[in-house]
Amino acid sequence: MSVEKALTCVSYPASADLSAKQFYCINLASDGEVQVATGGAKVTGILQDNPAAVGRAAAVAIGGISKVSAQTGGGAAIAIGDPLIASSIGTAIKGTTGGTAFVFGRAAEALTTAVGAAIISAQLTFEGPTSTA
Repeated sequence: MSVEKALTCVSYPASADLSAKQFYCINLASDGEVQVATGGAKVTGILQDNPAAVGRAAAVAIGGISKVSAQTGGGAAIAIGDPLIASSIGTAIKGTTGGTAFVFGRAAEALTTAVGAAIISAQLTFEGPTSTA
């Protein structure tokens, strides 16, 4: 069962309708609005709510243990402690060492199924570009 603990959140305006992106990886656009982070891009935090229009306040977790939408990218299961990066659609997937993808956290819960996305817990660490997709 995924949990959230000691979350530190900040609020940013949404760059689009993010109503279907709760617990996705988020980053800041050049205009200061948040957007879904994809393809190993830098992650600012994890979206905690579901703003339904441009400019609406978006709560973004930047510290603590957060729920995150995750997938077993390419069939790679996620084990507790694995590095997490943003997938091509903004969910979390397991990263591997070496390369330039941005590690935003470590899995605090395992995910073994390859079917669709699931919600798991992740310790937000923002380690930086130490992994590849």
